[in-house]
This record gives sequence, structure tokens and C-alpha cells, in this order.
Amino acid sequence: MVISSVDALDGGPSLAMLELSAALARRGESVDVFAISVRGRKLHPSVESAENAGVRLHLASGARYTRFRFSARLLRDCLRFSRGADVVSLHGFYQFSAVVAYVTSLIRRTPLLVEPHGVFEPYQEARGSRFKPAFMAAIGRRIIRRATSVMVASRQEGTGVRESLRGLDLHITAVGLGVDVPEQPPSHDFTSRRILFLSRIAEKKRLDKLLSAVRLLDERKAPVHLTICGEGEPTYVARLRAIWSGCNSSARNRRDRSHGSRAGFALNREKLRVEG
Repeated sequence: MVISSVDALDGGPSLAMLELSAALARRGESVDVFAISVRGRKLHPSVESAENAGVRLHLASGARYTRFRFSARLLRDCLRFSRGADVVSLHGFYQFSAVVAYVTSLIRRTPLLVEPHGVFEPYQEARGSRFKPAFMAAIGRRIIRRATSVMVASRQEGTGVRESLRGLDLHITAVGLGVDVPEQPPSHDFTSRRILFLSRIAEKKRLDKLLSAVRLLDERKAPVHLTICGEGEPTYVARLRAIWSGCNSSARNRRDRSHGSRAGFALNREKLRVEG
């Protein structure tokens, strides 16, 4: 399996790939994971459990990440340790790790599986638009053309793949990530509305929109208790605090604060609470 990194701040793709590799290893499969590692960056907590399950982790160390996350060492390690591989699995897309997986698949003559982890969602495709068409023209279409299967996170992402790669005969499978939950009782059974946002705290998650929605519910006399929990950059959390503070400042003229919506942050395992 090839991925750009397994840093804690890289969030969902790292977790999904590590959990998948650990599950395969527990079933007796031989799994090697190749990624870049930058000194001083904390690895994802699931790295340890994956290694305990028998996954062999190959980290190509470097001084820093480039935008493309280029690493000659990553390519060298992947080619060196992939002899005898039955399949090459790529996680992510618009980075050098995609080139590494493609080249390794060609040289080893193995099937290539591509799991882009949401990068073809319309919102994601619209970001970095100058670089992405160039990548697609240079090598991206060849990577997808070689893929035995493209495993997307949603039907919407599958549509995005087809839009970005018109003219290619693609085998696309939607494999949603998540957990099974019991059927929810009717809303009138709840005495209070509590919302937990459990994810990486990053700008692309659009938490500003979530806070705006909480404010809207409050204006409609349907206050909620929101908890935001996950790994994230303190500077971005500071911006979210400022947004929430602004919401509360405008709300003080309309209501008693003790009965309004509340928001709390749990950042990097340290409980930081903000109430409005």
C-alpha cells in the first residue's frame, strides 16, 4: 500500500489505510505500507496497532513536505521491497505517491487499485485547480487507465471521477467509510439536542459552516450543544473560537445566554471548552 504519509494531522486517509492494512494482516495476508515521514511530525496513533498486527511499515524520511510530496527515497523503497507483491494499492491521488504506485505496478506487473479518499469530490476538485489539470494531463489519466478498480468513498465522488476522466472505461466501486449505528428514535424523544463533530479539525471540513448552522438553529429557538473533537492546528481553532465568539456577541442582544446554544472544543486530547 502506498500513501503520501501516515501523519496524525493527515486524518481520514491515513486511518482508513492503516485499519485496512491491519485487518488484512490479521487475516494472514502479507502487507507492506510505504509512506513519507518528516522529522518532528507525529505519526497517526493507528500506526502502532497496524505494526502489532504484522504490517511492515516503510517510512521514507525527509526534512519537510513539498506540495507534491516528492521523495526519491519513497520510490526506491517501494521498488526494493515490492518484489513478489500480488497487488499495489494506492491511497490518495494528486501527489508523488500516485506516481510511485503507478511505476511500481508497471515494473512488478501487478494490478493497481486506486482509493482516492474523497479527492474527486466536487469541492476537492475545485481546489488547486491549476495544478490538478496539469497532473491529470501528464500522468493522472494513465494512472487511472491502468487501475483495475477505483474505490471511491461515495457515489458523488464516483461521479466526480467520471467527470474528470471522460472517455475512459472505468470500473468504479463505492466503498463508504463509517460505522453501523442503531436506528435513531424519533426526534421528540430527545430532551436536548447534542451534536458531536468527530474528525480532523481542518479548514476543508468547513467547521465555520457548522458554527453558522448552530447559530441559525439558535435563532429559530432550537438551541444545541455542539462538541468539536479531533486533531487540528491551534491557529485554525483560534479562528473558530473567534467565529463562535462573534456569534455570541450578536446573540446577547436577543436572549439570555444561559438558554442558548453551546460549543466546546476537544483538541489534540486536551479538553478546551468554550460556551456561549
